[in-house]
Amino acid sequence: VLCQEFLRGKEYVIDHVSRDGIHKTVMIWVYNKRPANGANHVFFGLEPVDSRSPEAEMLIFYTREVLNAINIKNGPSNAE
Repeated sequence: VLCQEFLRGKEYVIDHVSRDGIHKTVMIWVYNKRPANGANHVFFGLEPVDSRSPEAEMLIFYTREVLNAINIKNGPSNAE
């Protein structure tokens, strides 16, 4: 069983590909979730986030720091 605390706010997806410790951002998305049919968080899709936006710059920096901290040097990654 995996338990995760619920945090209010936007949920992002940050995709990278890495080679020899160099991390390149592939795409940043924000989940489009809203109330529907009596449920609070119904998934309607993903919307792209401009990589030059302040929130994207923060997310990219943080994700790359995590990749370095856990020693990911090669391959794709998906952070949410």
